[in-house]
Amino acid sequence: MGRMLVTVHRSSPSDYQGAKMEVRFSDDGSTIRPETDYSLQSGDRIRIAKDPTTVFGSLMEQIIPINTKRGMAGS
Repeated sequence: MGRMLVTVHRSSPSDYQGAKMEVRFSDDGSTIRPETDYSLQSGDRIRIAKDPTTVFGSLMEQIIPINTKRGMAGS
């Protein structure tokens, strides 16, 4: 299926949109990282989208710190 962006939205009494919990995958994309391996509960909503990041873009994210990229973009 390729790389995916997965988010679990959980009901929350303090926020009508619910708690947003991003699911992260291992570097090779084959498994979910343990710290974001959420147990689904009744009422949870799941959003799945194709990850637009290319393999090269993913590699660059690991090499170049986020603050450097922001500085280069002027933000």
